[in-house]
Amino acid sequence: MLTPDIAAAQRLADAVVDGFGLTPPVDVESLVLNHAFVENFDFGVPDLDAVLLGLDADEKYVFLDPTKGAKRRRFTLAHELGHILLPWHLAHDLMCNADGEGDADDEAANSDSTGLASAISTKALEIRKQELEANAFAARVLVPQSFVRSIEELSVPDMLERLEAAAVSAEAGLRALAESLPVGFVFAMLDDNDCVERVWKSGPRRSGMPSPLGLVIGQPVDKDLATLPVRDSGSAFHYGRRVWWSRARMDFDLSPEDGKAADILAAIVGDHTADSASAYAMSQSVSGIGGALVSEVDEASVARMAALLAIRLRRRVELSSFVSDPRFDDYVSARARQLHRSLLKRLYG
Repeated sequence: MLTPDIAAAQRLADAVVDGFGLTPPVDVESLVLNHAFVENFDFGVPDLDAVLLGLDADEKYVFLDPTKGAKRRRFTLAHELGHILLPWHLAHDLMCNADGEGDADDEAANSDSTGLASAISTKALEIRKQELEANAFAARVLVPQSFVRSIEELSVPDMLERLEAAAVSAEAGLRALAESLPVGFVFAMLDDNDCVERVWKSGPRRSGMPSPLGLVIGQPVDKDLATLPVRDSGSAFHYGRRVWWSRARMDFDLSPEDGKAADILAAIVGDHTADSASAYAMSQSVSGIGGALVSEVDEASVARMAALLAIRLRRRVELSSFVSDPRFDDYVSARARQLHRSLLKRLYG
């Protein structure tokens, strides 16, 4: 299995940003010219943005398709800079399609399927891995994490307006925004029919945030589901594209340590079910949601664990009576402390 080292690519990008004091719009062509000759060349191939020659030589050459738009060119240049600077990218030459949209969940880069391995050579998988790393590097250089942090307290429409200063495509900008914002944001790009075209959620992959509801590729946003539960949501335009966004409530006021989660659960369930079968079903559902959460996070405070648990419980329509009970916060607080201890034990033994 060839897994892209996205974090390493982003760390190097952060070092470049810090070292040169970069702010949007980043003069990426000047950065590349420090390392390679840049020439235009019409390849006549729609899916080919650039060719990088001499990656392992002293003199490097980047040939760019001049027919591509300015934003695409900027991302392609940053992508090639990633190949040049990432020390384990060692091929002599590379042909690149720097679309700015590929990510580390890409099936070909991560699969260890025997069938796939027989169909795609190890070399092809390594090239795809490097392409994803170069994309991650490019997005982080053009939309620096420090820039995103400077605008993250703005309203989302204002944030998207400020993002246009980066002069990257809507797709590349939203991806970079999602990668640098704290956990809880969701962005969905809509097509001309207001159907979902692509979705990004903020935070690391193992943040414990569940997949967004009501956002199915090719279908309109189901606002009844997409807003369950969120702090705020809406739509805005970014480079002329409509974007649906939402932000989850990631804060949670913990109740004092008073009572065991199991006892509070039993009391709430007993008041909201009519028979033992219904009580058992509700108890199992609530308990299972918490148990699954522990396996899906790599780091979280008790308060963050409580916020994640509350989000997951509030998303379940069949648990509406449980969630609306005045003891709900007490249960979540007690259960979050229990889950946090389990998390620490899983991580550190």
